[in-house]
Amino acid sequence: YEQGFEFIEYVTSDATVQYSPQLKLYLLDKINYKIPYFINLLINEVNKRAKKLNSSDISESDIDLAFETIVVESKHFRDWKKRLFEYFDKANAQFMNEALTLIAHKGKLNKKQIFDLAVKHDKTDDYMELMTILVDDGYTVDGHDGFVFRSPFLKTFWLKDNPIINE
Repeated sequence: YEQGFEFIEYVTSDATVQYSPQLKLYLLDKINYKIPYFINLLINEVNKRAKKLNSSDISESDIDLAFETIVVESKHFRDWKKRLFEYFDKANAQFMNEALTLIAHKGKLNKKQIFDLAVKHDKTDDYMELMTILVDDGYTVDGHDGFVFRSPFLKTFWLKDNPIINE
């Protein structure tokens, strides 16, 4: 959080829109994965909204609306999905996309659920290698109780891009 606070202060030091400590914390909690790319995306969208409303006063709801706008426009996240289908063969990409879709809808997938998905896709020989790629590439985190999305942006994108799952 300390580095996130410092980064927000740095990028907004001369800006019209300023963030209180509470709003900085809210913004960082909203994006969860505190890297400059995601922080900048959200700050830029908040700034667009503030300019449109001709007001430098922002609230948590402005941050929420900016977050939703970013996800709905999805130009920032469509490439993450597209990459799967460009870099991997169809079978691997379908397995990884379905894993991400299930993680988005269920909140997390444990190793047993991942194995069951691997059986469905006939990927039992290399499914953990594919899941490790998703971790290494920043899609997911392998927590103590299962795989979860690293970024709420990506999770929300996968939910909106895959609104219905067939279990």
